[in-house]
Amino acid sequence: MSIRVLHHWACSGGTLISKCIAAHQDTLLLSEIHPYSYIRLMLPENQAEHYCHYGNILQQLSLPQNGADPLLCLAYFNGSIAGIHGECIKLNKNLVLRSHSHIDFFVGAITPELPVISSQLRRSYELLELISVRHPLDSWLSLKAAGWDKHFRFSCFNEYCKRCLAMIEACDGMPLIYYEHFCLNPTESLHEICEALNLPYDPASLNKIGEISMTGSSGRASNKISPRERREIPKDIETALQHSPAYITLCERLNYDHRSTSSHPYTLGGCTNGAQERTED
Repeated sequence: MSIRVLHHWACSGGTLISKCIAAHQDTLLLSEIHPYSYIRLMLPENQAEHYCHYGNILQQLSLPQNGADPLLCLAYFNGSIAGIHGECIKLNKNLVLRSHSHIDFFVGAITPELPVISSQLRRSYELLELISVRHPLDSWLSLKAAGWDKHFRFSCFNEYCKRCLAMIEACDGMPLIYYEHFCLNPTESLHEICEALNLPYDPASLNKIGEISMTGSSGRASNKISPRERREIPKDIETALQHSPAYITLCERLNYDHRSTSSHPYTLGGCTNGAQERTED
Protein backbone atom coordinates (compact mmCIF):
# COMPACT_ATOMS: atom_id res chain seq x y z
CA MET A 1 0.00 0.00 0.00
CA SER A 2 1.34 3.43 -0.98
CA ILE A 3 2.15 6.24 1.44
CA ARG A 4 0.91 9.66 0.42
CA VAL A 5 3.00 12.75 1.19
CA LEU A 6 1.91 16.40 1.08
CA HIS A 7 4.46 19.20 0.72
CA HIS A 8 3.94 22.96 1.00
CA TRP A 9 5.66 26.00 2.47
CA ALA A 10 4.32 27.88 5.49
CA CYS A 11 1.25 30.13 5.19
CA SER A 12 0.26 28.66 1.85
CA GLY A 13 -3.05 27.00 2.72
CA GLY A 14 -1.61 23.58 3.46
CA THR A 15 -3.63 23.15 6.65
CA LEU A 16 -6.92 23.73 4.85
CA ILE A 17 -6.09 21.26 2.09
CA SER A 18 -4.83 18.72 4.64
CA LYS A 19 -8.03 18.98 6.68
CA CYS A 20 -10.12 18.21 3.62
CA ILE A 21 -8.03 15.10 2.99
CA ALA A 22 -8.08 14.06 6.65
CA ALA A 23 -11.88 14.26 6.67
CA HIS A 24 -12.09 11.39 4.19
CA GLN A 25 -13.21 8.05 5.54
CA ASP A 26 -10.53 5.40 6.08
CA THR A 27 -7.75 8.01 5.91
CA LEU A 28 -5.11 8.56 8.58
CA LEU A 29 -3.32 11.89 8.15
CA LEU A 30 -0.33 12.77 10.33
CA SER A 31 0.31 16.52 10.29
CA GLU A 32 3.60 18.43 10.10
CA ILE A 33 5.91 15.53 10.77
CA HIS A 34 9.68 15.53 10.35
CA PRO A 35 12.45 13.49 11.98
CA TYR A 36 14.47 16.64 12.77
CA SER A 37 11.61 18.80 14.02
CA TYR A 38 12.93 19.19 17.57
CA ILE A 39 16.62 19.29 16.72
CA ARG A 40 16.12 22.27 14.43
CA LEU A 41 13.27 24.11 16.08
CA MET A 42 13.96 23.78 19.80
CA LEU A 43 15.86 26.99 20.44
CA PRO A 44 17.76 27.35 23.75
CA GLU A 45 15.44 30.05 25.06
CA ASN A 46 12.43 27.76 24.56
CA GLN A 47 13.90 24.52 25.89
CA ALA A 48 12.36 24.65 29.36
CA GLU A 49 8.90 24.98 27.87
CA HIS A 50 9.29 22.35 25.17
CA TYR A 51 11.03 19.73 27.28
CA CYS A 52 7.91 19.12 29.37
CA HIS A 53 6.05 17.06 26.77
CA TYR A 54 5.93 13.65 28.41
CA GLY A 55 6.03 10.51 26.29
CA ASN A 56 7.44 12.23 23.19
CA ILE A 57 10.32 9.92 22.26
CA LEU A 58 11.45 11.95 19.25
CA GLN A 59 11.65 15.05 21.41
CA GLN A 60 13.70 13.26 24.06
CA LEU A 61 16.11 11.94 21.43
CA SER A 62 16.63 15.56 20.38
CA LEU A 63 17.71 16.72 23.85
CA PRO A 64 21.33 17.86 24.19
CA GLN A 65 22.02 15.42 27.03
CA ASN A 66 20.92 12.57 24.75
CA GLY A 67 23.20 13.70 21.99
CA ALA A 68 20.59 15.21 19.64
CA ASP A 69 21.74 12.57 17.17
CA PRO A 70 20.01 12.88 13.76
CA LEU A 71 20.64 9.18 13.07
CA LEU A 72 18.70 8.17 16.19
CA CYS A 73 15.89 10.52 15.20
CA LEU A 74 15.80 8.95 11.72
CA ALA A 75 15.76 5.47 13.24
CA TYR A 76 12.79 6.38 15.41
CA PHE A 77 10.99 8.05 12.53
CA ASN A 78 11.51 5.16 10.11
CA GLY A 79 10.53 2.59 12.71
CA SER A 80 7.38 4.50 13.64
CA ILE A 81 6.28 4.87 10.03
CA ALA A 82 6.92 1.18 9.40
CA GLY A 83 4.73 0.20 12.34
CA ILE A 84 1.94 2.62 11.49
CA HIS A 85 2.01 1.66 7.82
CA GLY A 86 1.72 -2.01 8.72
CA GLU A 87 -1.32 -1.37 10.91
CA CYS A 88 -2.91 0.80 8.22
CA ILE A 89 -2.63 -2.11 5.81
CA LYS A 90 -4.42 -4.37 8.31
CA LEU A 91 -7.13 -1.75 8.91
CA ASN A 92 -7.39 -0.87 5.22
CA LYS A 93 -6.62 2.78 5.96
CA ASN A 94 -4.85 5.21 3.65
CA LEU A 95 -1.77 6.73 5.32
CA VAL A 96 -1.10 10.38 4.45
CA LEU A 97 1.89 12.32 5.79
CA ARG A 98 1.87 16.09 5.82
CA SER A 99 5.59 16.86 5.68
CA HIS A 100 6.95 19.75 7.73
CA SER A 101 8.87 20.84 4.64
CA HIS A 102 9.58 24.23 6.23
CA ILE A 103 12.34 22.55 8.23
CA ASP A 104 14.06 21.28 5.09
CA PHE A 105 14.06 24.46 3.06
CA PHE A 106 13.72 27.49 5.33
CA VAL A 107 15.51 26.74 8.61
CA GLY A 108 19.05 25.60 7.78
CA ALA A 109 21.88 27.36 6.01
CA ILE A 110 21.54 25.09 2.96
CA THR A 111 18.63 23.32 1.30
CA PRO A 112 18.47 19.60 0.41
CA GLU A 113 18.07 18.09 -3.04
CA LEU A 114 14.97 16.24 -1.80
CA PRO A 115 12.67 16.69 1.20
CA VAL A 116 14.06 14.51 3.99
CA ILE A 117 10.83 12.50 4.30
CA SER A 118 10.90 11.76 0.58
CA SER A 119 14.53 10.67 0.55
CA GLN A 120 14.00 8.42 3.56
CA LEU A 121 10.73 6.74 2.62
CA ARG A 122 11.38 6.24 -1.09
CA ARG A 123 13.85 3.54 -0.14
CA SER A 124 11.15 1.30 1.29
CA TYR A 125 7.76 2.45 0.03
CA GLU A 126 5.92 3.57 -3.05
CA LEU A 127 5.20 7.24 -2.46
CA LEU A 128 2.43 9.30 -3.98
CA GLU A 129 3.44 12.92 -3.43
CA LEU A 130 2.18 16.35 -4.36
CA ILE A 131 3.13 19.93 -3.63
CA SER A 132 0.65 22.76 -3.08
CA VAL A 133 1.63 26.40 -3.53
CA ARG A 134 0.30 29.87 -2.90
CA HIS A 135 1.40 33.15 -4.44
CA PRO A 136 4.72 33.93 -2.67
CA LEU A 137 3.70 37.53 -1.96
CA ASP A 138 0.59 36.41 -0.07
CA SER A 139 2.52 33.73 1.81
CA TRP A 140 5.16 36.30 2.78
CA LEU A 141 2.56 38.81 3.95
CA SER A 142 1.00 36.10 6.14
CA LEU A 143 4.42 35.12 7.49
CA LYS A 144 5.14 38.73 8.39
CA ALA A 145 1.76 39.14 10.07
CA ALA A 146 2.42 36.04 12.21
CA GLY A 147 6.01 37.09 13.01
CA TRP A 148 7.34 33.90 11.43
CA ASP A 149 9.60 35.61 8.93
CA LYS A 150 12.29 35.72 11.65
CA HIS A 151 12.18 31.95 12.14
CA PHE A 152 14.26 31.05 9.11
CA ARG A 153 17.83 31.73 8.07
CA PHE A 154 18.60 34.99 6.22
CA SER A 155 15.05 36.27 6.68
CA CYS A 156 14.54 38.69 3.80
CA PHE A 157 12.06 38.51 0.95
CA ASN A 158 14.56 37.68 -1.80
CA GLU A 159 16.07 34.87 0.28
CA TYR A 160 12.59 33.58 1.02
CA CYS A 161 11.85 33.39 -2.71
CA LYS A 162 15.16 31.63 -3.35
CA ARG A 163 14.19 28.97 -0.84
CA CYS A 164 10.73 28.59 -2.34
CA LEU A 165 12.48 28.01 -5.66
CA ALA A 166 14.75 25.40 -4.07
CA MET A 167 11.69 23.61 -2.72
CA ILE A 168 9.99 23.69 -6.13
CA GLU A 169 13.12 22.22 -7.71
CA ALA A 170 13.31 19.50 -5.05
CA CYS A 171 9.68 18.57 -5.66
CA ASP A 172 9.98 18.65 -9.44
CA GLY A 173 7.85 15.98 -11.08
CA MET A 174 5.20 16.00 -8.36
CA PRO A 175 1.63 17.12 -9.18
CA LEU A 176 1.20 20.77 -8.25
CA ILE A 177 -1.89 22.27 -6.63
CA TYR A 178 -2.68 25.99 -6.50
CA TYR A 179 -4.22 27.13 -3.22
CA GLU A 180 -5.97 29.98 -5.03
CA HIS A 181 -7.74 27.60 -7.39
CA PHE A 182 -8.60 25.30 -4.51
CA CYS A 183 -10.42 28.22 -2.87
CA LEU A 184 -12.20 29.13 -6.11
CA ASN A 185 -13.33 25.60 -6.89
CA PRO A 186 -12.70 23.28 -3.93
CA THR A 187 -14.84 20.45 -5.32
CA GLU A 188 -12.92 20.19 -8.57
CA SER A 189 -9.54 20.75 -6.93
CA LEU A 190 -10.19 18.13 -4.25
CA HIS A 191 -11.12 15.66 -6.98
CA GLU A 192 -7.78 16.39 -8.69
CA ILE A 193 -5.94 15.89 -5.39
CA CYS A 194 -7.64 12.56 -4.74
CA GLU A 195 -6.79 11.38 -8.24
CA ALA A 196 -3.14 12.38 -7.78
CA LEU A 197 -2.94 10.57 -4.43
CA ASN A 198 -5.13 7.61 -5.45
CA LEU A 199 -7.61 8.34 -2.66
CA PRO A 200 -11.37 7.77 -2.80
CA TYR A 201 -13.05 11.07 -3.60
CA ASP A 202 -15.60 12.28 -1.05
CA PRO A 203 -16.91 15.82 -1.71
CA ALA A 204 -18.69 15.72 1.67
CA SER A 205 -15.30 16.10 3.35
CA LEU A 206 -15.32 19.77 2.35
CA ASN A 207 -18.11 20.30 4.88
CA LYS A 208 -16.30 18.49 7.70
CA ILE A 209 -13.13 20.56 8.08
CA GLY A 210 -14.48 22.18 11.24
CA GLU A 211 -14.45 18.73 12.87
CA ILE A 212 -10.75 18.16 12.18
CA SER A 213 -8.10 19.11 14.75
CA MET A 214 -4.70 19.68 13.19
CA THR A 215 -1.37 21.37 13.81
CA GLY A 216 -0.64 24.44 11.75
CA SER A 217 -4.11 26.01 12.07
CA SER A 218 -2.64 29.49 12.30
CA GLY A 219 -4.46 31.36 9.55
CA ARG A 220 -7.98 30.75 8.31
CA ALA A 221 -10.45 30.70 11.21
CA SER A 222 -13.59 30.23 9.15
CA ASN A 223 -14.68 26.80 7.95
CA LYS A 224 -15.95 28.36 4.73
CA ILE A 225 -13.70 27.76 1.74
CA SER A 226 -13.57 30.88 -0.40
CA PRO A 227 -10.99 33.27 -1.94
CA ARG A 228 -9.40 35.89 0.25
CA GLU A 229 -8.42 39.42 -0.62
CA ARG A 230 -4.71 40.20 -0.59
CA ARG A 231 -3.45 41.81 2.61
CA GLU A 232 -2.37 45.42 2.51
CA ILE A 233 1.19 45.63 1.21
CA PRO A 234 3.51 47.77 3.38
CA LYS A 235 5.90 50.14 1.61
CA ASP A 236 9.00 48.16 2.59
CA ILE A 237 7.59 44.99 1.03
CA GLU A 238 6.53 46.89 -2.09
CA THR A 239 10.13 48.04 -2.37
CA ALA A 240 11.41 44.51 -1.79
CA LEU A 241 9.30 43.24 -4.70
CA GLN A 242 11.11 45.62 -7.03
CA HIS A 243 14.55 44.43 -5.91
CA SER A 244 14.02 40.69 -5.83
CA PRO A 245 15.08 38.80 -8.96
CA ALA A 246 14.24 35.54 -7.20
CA TYR A 247 10.64 36.72 -6.80
CA ILE A 248 10.25 37.32 -10.54
CA THR A 249 11.83 33.95 -11.33
CA LEU A 250 9.58 32.17 -8.82
CA CYS A 251 6.43 33.80 -10.19
CA GLU A 252 7.43 32.90 -13.74
CA ARG A 253 8.15 29.31 -12.72
CA LEU A 254 4.73 28.95 -11.07
CA ASN A 255 2.84 31.01 -13.65
CA TYR A 256 1.87 33.67 -11.10
CA ASP A 257 1.43 37.34 -11.95
CA HIS A 258 4.27 39.14 -10.14
CA ARG A 259 2.50 42.52 -10.06
CA SER A 260 1.25 43.54 -6.64
CA THR A 261 -1.88 44.98 -8.26
CA SER A 262 -2.95 41.67 -9.81
CA SER A 263 -6.28 40.20 -8.77
CA HIS A 264 -7.21 36.79 -7.41
CA PRO A 265 -6.34 34.07 -8.41
CA TYR A 266 -3.10 35.94 -9.28
CA THR A 267 -2.24 33.43 -12.01
CA LEU A 268 -1.50 34.06 -15.67
CA GLY A 269 -3.07 32.28 -18.63
CA GLY A 270 -2.59 28.54 -19.01
CA CYS A 271 -3.08 27.58 -15.36
CA THR A 272 -5.67 24.92 -14.60
CA ASN A 273 -7.72 24.50 -11.43
CA GLY A 274 -6.06 21.35 -10.25
CA ALA A 275 -2.97 19.19 -10.22
CA GLN A 276 -0.28 19.87 -12.77
CA GLU A 277 2.70 17.69 -13.55
CA ARG A 278 5.93 19.58 -12.98
CA THR A 279 8.02 19.87 -16.10
CA GLU A 280 11.38 21.39 -16.79
CA ASP A 281 11.23 24.91 -18.16
